Amino acid sequence: MGTFGTAIFSDDFACDIRDEFKELIGEGMRSEEATKSLIETNAEALSIDDEASVFWLSLASVQWQTGRLLEEVKQKAIEVIDTDADLKRWELEGDEKLVAKRKKELIKLKEKLLSQQPQQKKIAKVYREFTPFEIGDVFSYSHSSGKFALFRVIGHYEDNGGRKPICELLDFFNTTIPTDKESLEKMAFITLQQKDFLGRNKSTFFLGDVKQKYEPKDKVKLIAQNIKVMQDAKRPSYHIFWRDLDESIPELFASKISS
Repeated sequence: MGTFGTAIFSDDFACDIRDEFKELIGEGMRSEEATKSLIETNAEALSIDDEASVFWLSLASVQWQTGRLLEEVKQKAIEVIDTDADLKRWELEGDEKLVAKRKKELIKLKEKLLSQQPQQKKIAKVYREFTPFEIGDVFSYSHSSGKFALFRVIGHYEDNGGRKPICELLDFFNTTIPTDKESLEKMAFITLQQKDFLGRNKSTFFLGDVKQKYEPKDKVKLIAQNIKVMQDAKRPSYHIFWRDLDESIPELFASKISS
């Protein structure tokens, strides 16, 4: 459990509970259903005193903030505060200043939980992008200039936002798309003059965005599969948003290293 401060959400586990609760509400669950789900999925953590206290404090806080505080969750959190159950792990650190700061945060939380909670806030469904492209796929992107750019998928970048393609930009920008496998396998990828944090020239990136409205849809088309890739997807990559791709493509070609 990573703790990086005395605030309620200065803790990795607390942030996870907050985010998971919002995600469940965004999926259409009621507060009661989301709470039950979180209790079930975090049963192991709830058997550990330190983590149980963080669970109830963070859950009560996010429920109050979103106007969905359940009475039983409020009482659990207040019990944690009144019994000093959460302070034990801080006292073990032997830093009286940190204990005092944490105690102030708990007092503030209790005051908040006992006050009138705000009206329910609408929580949007979390967008997750799951690319249909697999390693070895080559897809085209229809640029606003009328030309096509080609991308070869060499891996996937996966996080809470879904699965996004890690790509090489092939050295091709034209109005006619080559589709024969031999040409696509021999086609070089672009290496940029810019360097990554390890001092290597950038040549891979992942594509993705944060909202469905930015998906390229009809601008992207699969043109070949099982094409041999030339790079390791584990190499450091940077992120290009779908919404910026049209503008980024000419810049990428302009900044490539001349062969």
